[in-house]
Amino acid sequence: MKKRKKMEEKTVFKSILENAGDPKRLDENISLFTTLSKHEKITLLNALAQSNEEKTVRLINLIYDLEEDKDILKHIRKVLYILKTKGIRVEEPPKKGPPAINLKKKDAKEDKKVRSYITNFDYFNEMFVLIAIEFKKKNFLVINGEIALPEGLKELTLNPISDDEFNNIIESIKFEKTDKLVLAEAPVSFSYHILKEGSNISKKYPKELNALKKTLKEHSSAFREGFNLYELTVPEDIYASDIDEILSHQFFEFFRFRWDGFEEDKKKYMDLKNPAIFVPQYIIEEKKTVFIDSLASKENINILIPHLKTVLEAYAYIFYAHKKYAFYKGLIDSLKRDEALRNVILYLIKNELEYEEEKSAFNENNMVINPFEFMKPYE
Repeated sequence: MKKRKKMEEKTVFKSILENAGDPKRLDENISLFTTLSKHEKITLLNALAQSNEEKTVRLINLIYDLEEDKDILKHIRKVLYILKTKGIRVEEPPKKGPPAINLKKKDAKEDKKVRSYITNFDYFNEMFVLIAIEFKKKNFLVINGEIALPEGLKELTLNPISDDEFNNIIESIKFEKTDKLVLAEAPVSFSYHILKEGSNISKKYPKELNALKKTLKEHSSAFREGFNLYELTVPEDIYASDIDEILSHQFFEFFRFRWDGFEEDKKKYMDLKNPAIFVPQYIIEEKKTVFIDSLASKENINILIPHLKTVLEAYAYIFYAHKKYAFYKGLIDSLKRDEALRNVILYLIKNELEYEEEKSAFNENNMVINPFEFMKPYE
């Protein structure tokens, strides 16, 4: 366990050191720095003191603005002095007074404010996961994850923004939502789980997610307690919707289940469906069923099942958050049993093979707007 932890620390160190002079990676480097322990921060600052680049000063000054530990602040000033003696132009930051130190002591005993949201899939077959952690009074570090099928976690951005700015982003997303595109405030442990499963598929951002997990463990009791999606309370008179009704719901309007080799598989399916010579319809249907069943056992699809299950869990929670309890209950019942889950997969495979692209013309209202696209620069 200790060895694994040290490896994670090394990857964070390496990421910050390699990109210390990259202005495009400032926010990412700052967010990674905040996840380190006091000893780790000092070790990293010592490494940054070896730099000969003026760009490194920009990173160190921004770290100084966010840091509140008296010893770390003192060490940062020492590092800046070392850089200055090398002939690097340095603007020494002002010393911070007692209020910042007192705030740090208070924060150490309390949870940070953490908020998280998830969306369903839009026209481009992408969903978004937002996690916001208050790192300073009325200031949040917002993690924005973009997830797709079959790719998994495609993008992960980290942005420090004000409390008001974050509220404006959430309100703007809510305003843009339609009956087909929805947003749900979700437990932070569940949102993290979705990001982690997406990362397991794409193999992207593992060190960032490990750093995020460490931060959430330290500052969120809700994250430490976990969340059980399968045991949420529903009214007693609610009956579970069947899978046809669930997957035909407007929340699934733009959801596409694609896999590697899909185009080739669809061509084979269409050849079965429309044979060159006359074949009785019942034989065609039998061949289609056998073909779909064989696809469900393919490695290209089996490898996606954990990710697909997580996505369906996200939909189950979205149904619950929007008080569509019959859909939540029906989807959860299917996810609990392997046989029922396989039936869901068979349904999705058939639906995708039968899907015709012209059914869904592009509409800008059918996509989730990137929440940071129109965001004002952070000050």
